[in-house]
Amino acid sequence: MATSTMSHLPLDGRLDDLFTIGTKREYPATWPVPLAVPVWQFLYDGRLIVAEGIMSRDGSTLPGAMAPPPANGRAVAAAVTRGVRRALAALGHASLTEFMLKTGRRADIIAVDAQGGITIVEVKSSVADFRADHKWPDYTAFCDRYYFAVPEGFPLALIPPPSGLMVADAYDAAVLREPPEHRLPAARRKALHLRFALLAAGRLHRLEDPALS
Repeated sequence: MATSTMSHLPLDGRLDDLFTIGTKREYPATWPVPLAVPVWQFLYDGRLIVAEGIMSRDGSTLPGAMAPPPANGRAVAAAVTRGVRRALAALGHASLTEFMLKTGRRADIIAVDAQGGITIVEVKSSVADFRADHKWPDYTAFCDRYYFAVPEGFPLALIPPPSGLMVADAYDAAVLREPPEHRLPAARRKALHLRFALLAAGRLHRLEDPALS
């Protein structure tokens, strides 16, 4: 996934997951002509597009648009997370995000496969994000396999072995390095499976009944 500035986007591409930086939020499915979005960014065919100014329906900027702001790390992380989860689902894994571990750490993505194997994936949106994180070794005691997932263009040499490595955009992920497998003790695996099931069921319930506190 590459970060691009706005020029012209054809109508036959995929346009979704709009992330606005300012207070105005619009949704791509019903855009009129023209649409004013003072400060915005979105995912287009897996690329993070950022720009400011006035935009027309075909995706071209009109005269008077300002220079684009830098890419938003939260939007990049969201795109990578979605691509990783899609790739895991294609392999038969069920996944959750923001999974609280016994230590109080939150795993970006945790996945369980049909055999009960547990995978944790830590998403890094930028070099600064990676260098600011010193907690990732704590996750390896709570999974059979541990990966980093990064966007296209990330300097891969920074990711230390033996951790696994994925490169992802908003639609898929490619595994560049498999990690060694360290099987969890049975008691910890059972505790994680139970917590995974409770969290997944709770989230589904709140989706079905938004008034649930």
